[in-house]
Amino acid sequence: MSCVQVNMPELALLRFVVLDDDYIGDDFIGQYSVAFECLQPGYRNVPLLGLGGDPLPHTSLFVHVAITNRRGGGKAQRRGLSVRRVGRRGREYVSLRHTGIKVLDEVFKQASGPLKEATDLREDAQ
Repeated sequence: MSCVQVNMPELALLRFVVLDDDYIGDDFIGQYSVAFECLQPGYRNVPLLGLGGDPLPHTSLFVHVAITNRRGGGKAQRRGLSVRRVGRRGREYVSLRHTGIKVLDEVFKQASGPLKEATDLREDAQ
C-alpha cells in the first residue's frame, strides 16, 4: 500500500514499475504510466509494457485505486481543488524524485521552476 500527495493533479503521472528483487540491482521487468486525471477509483488491471513501450503478453498488475482528501480519509474532493489554501510562505511544493534514467531526471529537474510557478498561479487563482 502506498499513499502519495498530489498537488497538481492535471500535471501528475502515476508510474507503476515492476522490478526483480532477486536480481542484483533490481532488474527491470515492466512498467505502465497513466495520467492522474484518468485514474478511476476501484480495483483495476494495469497492463505492463516493456522498456520500449511494447505490451508484455499475459502480464498485468491488480491494484486498488482510492483518491481521498488531503488527510487520507473521508469523501474524495473534486480533483481540481486538491491544493490546500495557505500563504505563499507556507505553500507546499511537489518534490521530484530521481527515476534513475539520466535523461528523464535532467528534463524534470529543468521543469521544477515552472512547476513551482504554476503552483503559485493556481493557488492565487483559487
